[in-house]
Amino acid sequence: TEITSGSILGRISFQGYDGSAGTGWASNTTNGVVSYAAENWTSTNHGSHLAFLSTPTGSITGTEIMRISSAGDVGIGTTSPYAKLSVTNTGSGPSFIVEDSTSPDASPFVITASGDVGVGTSTPSVKFVSVGNALVYTSNPQLAFGSDSIPNQWTLQAIDSDQRFRIFGAAAERFTIDTNGDVGIGTTSPYAKLSVTNTGSGPSFIVEDSTSPDASPFVIDASGNVSVGAVPTLPSLVTI
Repeated sequence: TEITSGSILGRISFQGYDGSAGTGWASNTTNGVVSYAAENWTSTNHGSHLAFLSTPTGSITGTEIMRISSAGDVGIGTTSPYAKLSVTNTGSGPSFIVEDSTSPDASPFVITASGDVGVGTSTPSVKFVSVGNALVYTSNPQLAFGSDSIPNQWTLQAIDSDQRFRIFGAAAERFTIDTNGDVGIGTTSPYAKLSVTNTGSGPSFIVEDSTSPDASPFVIDASGNVSVGAVPTLPSLVTI
């Protein structure tokens, strides 16, 4: 008879005696390695997978804990791995952990059952938590916030060519710090400790009280006119 999908091809079983008179030998179906056919066999198709079975503490019922599929994918906690390593965790403990010689380690690398990643912590509370120093090392390294769409992202980036740091948002560079420590707002080439380039019509700098907009602030407008306690009046350079 031809082998059909799901048929057992072979088994390595482990059993032992639990001391019960007459029935003390554990079933050989609860612990071991079983090979199953992954498809109906023909002269050109012999697909198969391996299942690893174990019995939990306090139980006599074996369960599959790991599978190697016909594609070579490994599944832990799942019978249908869809990557080279698929881990399905229905509990509350970590799904993956790397720790030092102290176990449990208080500052490991961990991925929780919810997919949260912790570096230097065993209890990440959001999608990524790093406790300790971190280094982003690549060409023009950047850290982006927002959606996958670039116009909706805000990015912190170090530029290799001139070694400046910038904040890039809404598809434009908004803020830069050059190698001299000069800060530029609206310009990528600051020429003072603070350089503000304003190509619009609104104020370039303003100091106001708790009322905003303040009717009597300190203002420097886009043309360089200065106002103290009043809105700038053109063409006067200083309004008080």
